[in-house]
Amino acid sequence: QAIALEPNDPTPYNNRGNIFAKLAQYEAALADYTRAIQLKPDAAIVFYNRGTTHADLGEHEAALADYTRAIQLKPDDANIFYNRGTTYNDLGQYEAALSDFNRVIELKPDDVKAYNNRGSTYANLGQYNAALADYSRVIDLSPGDATAFHNRGATYADLGQYEAALSNYSRAISLKPDDATTFYERASIYAALGQYKAALTDYSR
Repeated sequence: QAIALEPNDPTPYNNRGNIFAKLAQYEAALADYTRAIQLKPDAAIVFYNRGTTHADLGEHEAALADYTRAIQLKPDDANIFYNRGTTYNDLGQYEAALSDFNRVIELKPDDVKAYNNRGSTYANLGQYNAALADYSRVIDLSPGDATAFHNRGATYADLGQYEAALSNYSRAISLKPDDATTFYERASIYAALGQYKAALTDYSR
Protein backbone atom coordinates (compact mmCIF):
# COMPACT_ATOMS: atom_id res chain seq x y z
CA GLN A 1 0.00 0.00 0.00
CA ALA A 2 2.73 2.48 0.93
CA ILE A 3 4.43 2.11 -2.45
CA ALA A 4 1.12 2.33 -4.30
CA LEU A 5 0.24 5.52 -2.43
CA GLU A 6 3.69 7.12 -2.66
CA PRO A 7 5.45 5.55 -5.67
CA ASN A 8 8.21 8.19 -5.69
CA ASP A 9 9.19 7.79 -2.05
CA PRO A 10 12.43 5.73 -1.78
CA THR A 11 11.93 4.72 1.86
CA PRO A 12 9.24 2.06 1.34
CA TYR A 13 11.32 0.48 -1.43
CA ASN A 14 14.35 0.31 0.87
CA ASN A 15 12.29 -1.09 3.74
CA ARG A 16 10.59 -3.67 1.54
CA GLY A 17 14.00 -4.60 0.17
CA ASN A 18 15.15 -5.26 3.74
CA ILE A 19 12.23 -7.64 4.27
CA PHE A 20 12.93 -9.45 1.00
CA ALA A 21 16.58 -9.80 2.04
CA LYS A 22 15.62 -11.28 5.43
CA LEU A 23 13.45 -13.78 3.56
CA ALA A 24 16.42 -14.63 1.29
CA GLN A 25 14.48 -13.29 -1.70
CA TYR A 26 17.59 -11.53 -2.89
CA GLU A 27 16.63 -10.69 -6.45
CA ALA A 28 13.46 -8.99 -5.25
CA ALA A 29 15.52 -7.12 -2.65
CA LEU A 30 17.96 -5.94 -5.31
CA ALA A 31 15.12 -4.67 -7.47
CA ASP A 32 13.70 -2.63 -4.59
CA TYR A 33 17.09 -1.21 -3.57
CA THR A 34 17.81 -0.26 -7.16
CA ARG A 35 14.49 1.55 -7.42
CA ALA A 36 15.18 3.37 -4.15
CA ILE A 37 18.58 4.47 -5.51
CA GLN A 38 16.97 5.73 -8.71
CA LEU A 39 14.67 7.87 -6.58
CA LYS A 40 17.40 9.00 -4.16
CA PRO A 41 20.89 8.56 -5.62
CA ASP A 42 22.64 9.90 -2.50
CA ALA A 43 21.14 7.37 -0.06
CA ALA A 44 24.22 5.72 1.50
CA ILE A 45 22.15 3.23 3.48
CA VAL A 46 20.52 1.87 0.32
CA PHE A 47 23.88 1.36 -1.40
CA TYR A 48 25.03 -0.40 1.77
CA ASN A 49 21.95 -2.62 1.82
CA ARG A 50 22.26 -3.47 -1.85
CA GLY A 51 25.96 -4.22 -1.37
CA THR A 52 25.13 -6.61 1.46
CA THR A 53 22.60 -8.38 -0.76
CA HIS A 54 25.13 -8.69 -3.58
CA ALA A 55 27.55 -10.17 -1.05
CA ASP A 56 24.92 -12.65 0.12
CA LEU A 57 24.60 -13.74 -3.51
CA GLY A 58 28.37 -14.11 -3.85
CA GLU A 59 28.49 -11.15 -6.24
CA HIS A 60 31.56 -9.66 -4.62
CA GLU A 61 32.56 -7.16 -7.30
CA ALA A 62 29.05 -5.68 -7.33
CA ALA A 63 29.11 -5.58 -3.53
CA LEU A 64 32.43 -3.71 -3.59
CA ALA A 65 31.04 -1.12 -5.99
CA ASP A 66 28.04 -0.47 -3.76
CA TYR A 67 30.06 -0.35 -0.53
CA THR A 68 32.53 2.06 -2.14
CA ARG A 69 29.72 4.35 -3.24
CA ALA A 70 28.21 4.19 0.24
CA ILE A 71 31.58 5.17 1.75
CA GLN A 72 31.83 8.13 -0.63
CA LEU A 73 28.46 9.29 0.64
CA LYS A 74 29.08 8.45 4.30
CA PRO A 75 32.84 8.27 4.94
CA ASP A 76 32.67 7.82 8.71
CA ASP A 77 30.44 4.78 8.86
CA ALA A 78 32.41 1.90 10.39
CA ASN A 79 29.87 -0.72 9.34
CA ILE A 80 30.36 0.02 5.65
CA PHE A 81 34.14 -0.22 5.93
CA TYR A 82 33.74 -3.47 7.86
CA ASN A 83 31.56 -5.06 5.20
CA ARG A 84 33.82 -3.88 2.41
CA GLY A 85 36.79 -5.31 4.28
CA THR A 86 35.14 -8.72 4.54
CA THR A 87 34.36 -8.58 0.83
CA TYR A 88 37.97 -7.76 0.00
CA ASN A 89 38.95 -10.77 2.12
CA ASP A 90 36.52 -12.96 0.19
CA LEU A 91 38.26 -11.83 -3.00
CA GLY A 92 41.72 -12.47 -1.56
CA GLN A 93 42.57 -8.75 -1.69
CA TYR A 94 44.13 -8.78 1.75
CA GLU A 95 45.97 -5.45 1.67
CA ALA A 96 42.75 -3.65 0.75
CA ALA A 97 40.91 -5.56 3.48
CA LEU A 98 43.58 -4.57 5.99
CA SER A 99 43.13 -0.90 5.10
CA ASP A 100 39.38 -1.12 5.68
CA PHE A 101 39.69 -2.92 9.01
CA ASN A 102 42.24 -0.32 10.11
CA ARG A 103 39.64 2.33 9.35
CA VAL A 104 36.97 0.47 11.32
CA ILE A 105 39.27 0.33 14.34
CA GLU A 106 40.03 4.05 14.01
CA LEU A 107 36.31 4.75 14.12
CA LYS A 108 35.43 2.07 16.71
CA PRO A 109 38.53 1.22 18.77
CA ASP A 110 36.80 -1.54 20.73
CA ASP A 111 35.17 -3.36 17.81
CA VAL A 112 35.98 -7.03 18.47
CA LYS A 113 34.74 -8.18 15.05
CA ALA A 114 37.14 -5.79 13.34
CA TYR A 115 40.10 -7.04 15.41
CA ASN A 116 39.15 -10.67 14.72
CA ASN A 117 38.88 -10.04 11.00
CA ARG A 118 42.01 -7.92 10.86
CA GLY A 119 43.82 -10.71 12.69
CA SER A 120 42.66 -13.20 10.07
CA THR A 121 43.80 -10.82 7.35
CA TYR A 122 47.23 -10.49 8.92
CA ALA A 123 47.41 -14.29 9.13
CA ASN A 124 46.51 -14.59 5.44
CA LEU A 125 49.38 -12.20 4.72
CA GLY A 126 51.76 -14.29 6.85
CA GLN A 127 52.05 -11.53 9.46
CA TYR A 128 51.48 -13.91 12.35
CA ASN A 129 52.70 -11.75 15.21
CA ALA A 130 50.34 -8.96 14.18
CA ALA A 131 47.54 -11.53 13.97
CA LEU A 132 48.32 -12.78 17.47
CA ALA A 133 48.24 -9.22 18.80
CA ASP A 134 44.79 -8.64 17.32
CA TYR A 135 43.36 -11.89 18.67
CA SER A 136 44.80 -11.09 22.08
CA ARG A 137 43.16 -7.68 21.91
CA VAL A 138 39.82 -9.36 21.26
CA ILE A 139 40.33 -11.61 24.26
CA ASP A 140 41.17 -8.59 26.42
CA LEU A 141 37.96 -6.88 25.29
CA SER A 142 35.77 -10.01 25.28
CA PRO A 143 37.26 -12.89 27.32
CA GLY A 144 34.48 -15.24 26.26
CA ASP A 145 35.07 -14.88 22.53
CA ALA A 146 35.55 -18.46 21.31
CA THR A 147 36.43 -17.31 17.79
CA ALA A 148 39.42 -15.33 19.03
CA PHE A 149 40.78 -18.30 20.99
CA HIS A 150 40.25 -20.56 17.97
CA ASN A 151 41.97 -18.11 15.63
CA ARG A 152 44.85 -17.54 18.03
CA GLY A 153 45.24 -21.30 18.32
CA ALA A 154 45.35 -21.65 14.54
CA THR A 155 47.99 -18.94 14.31
CA TYR A 156 50.15 -20.59 16.95
CA ALA A 157 49.77 -23.81 14.97
CA ASP A 158 50.97 -22.04 11.83
CA LEU A 159 54.01 -20.91 13.82
CA GLY A 160 54.66 -24.46 15.03
CA GLN A 161 53.96 -23.47 18.64
CA TYR A 162 51.81 -26.51 19.33
CA GLU A 163 51.48 -26.26 23.11
CA ALA A 164 50.19 -22.71 22.80
CA ALA A 165 47.89 -23.82 20.00
CA LEU A 166 46.56 -26.64 22.15
CA SER A 167 45.83 -24.31 25.05
CA ASN A 168 43.92 -21.90 22.87
CA TYR A 169 41.94 -24.58 21.07
CA SER A 170 40.98 -26.11 24.41
CA ARG A 171 39.78 -22.76 25.69
CA ALA A 172 37.76 -22.24 22.50
CA ILE A 173 36.12 -25.66 22.98
CA SER A 174 35.26 -24.90 26.60
CA LEU A 175 33.48 -21.76 25.38
CA LYS A 176 31.86 -23.38 22.33
CA PRO A 177 31.74 -27.13 22.81
CA ASP A 178 29.75 -27.84 19.64
CA ASP A 179 32.34 -26.48 17.19
CA ALA A 180 33.46 -29.46 15.10
CA THR A 181 36.17 -27.45 13.32
CA THR A 182 38.00 -26.69 16.55
CA PHE A 183 37.89 -30.35 17.62
CA TYR A 184 39.31 -31.34 14.24
CA GLU A 185 42.11 -28.80 14.44
CA ARG A 186 42.93 -29.68 18.04
CA ALA A 187 43.10 -33.33 17.00
CA SER A 188 45.73 -32.39 14.42
CA ILE A 189 47.77 -30.70 17.14
CA TYR A 190 47.50 -33.68 19.45
CA ALA A 191 48.71 -35.88 16.58
CA ALA A 192 51.64 -33.54 15.89
CA LEU A 193 52.57 -33.81 19.58
CA GLY A 194 52.36 -37.61 19.48
CA GLN A 195 49.28 -37.67 21.74
CA TYR A 196 47.43 -40.10 19.54
CA LYS A 197 44.71 -41.25 21.96
CA ALA A 198 43.70 -37.65 22.56
CA ALA A 199 43.72 -37.06 18.80
CA LEU A 200 41.43 -40.05 18.27
CA THR A 201 39.03 -38.77 20.89
CA ASP A 202 38.79 -35.39 19.19
CA TYR A 203 38.42 -36.86 15.72
CA SER A 204 35.56 -39.01 17.06
CA ARG A 205 33.65 -36.05 18.46
